[in-house]
Amino acid sequence: MLVQDVMTRGVEGVQSQDTVLHAAVRMKELDIGSLAVFDNSRLVGIITDRDVAVRVVGNSLNPVHTSVGEIMSKEPVSCNETSELSEAAHIMENYKIRRLLVKDSTGEICGIINVDDIALRGEEVLAVEVLKNVKDHFGPRR
Repeated sequence: MLVQDVMTRGVEGVQSQDTVLHAAVRMKELDIGSLAVFDNSRLVGIITDRDVAVRVVGNSLNPVHTSVGEIMSKEPVSCNETSELSEAAHIMENYKIRRLLVKDSTGEICGIINVDDIALRGEEVLAVEVLKNVKDHFGPRR
């Protein structure tokens, strides 16, 4: 099975200079756990609900005065939409991440895949392997 068969098409995003509060409200409104981060139209990072909890709240930062760019994960990892699910799972395991941006044949971000997508599409064994390798991990900012 290929990534394009299970990924969520399209990616919501914010600008790196936006406040963390803006990003958190956007995630709540869209009922999603991550946003791509752009500097104008260039992808520069990803911010997750966990980043907000651990890097902002956990460090007593004010989300009104903290920019997304200050706490995002830089240089987000991605895979191609034509990659096998096992390759995407391997990337998640190696980088200890649960979400992976997806690029199309032109190199543009066209979607996102997460461990839930893998599990819900009948690849439970792959999903379990990813979760065993990324659980409770929250490494340094990239």
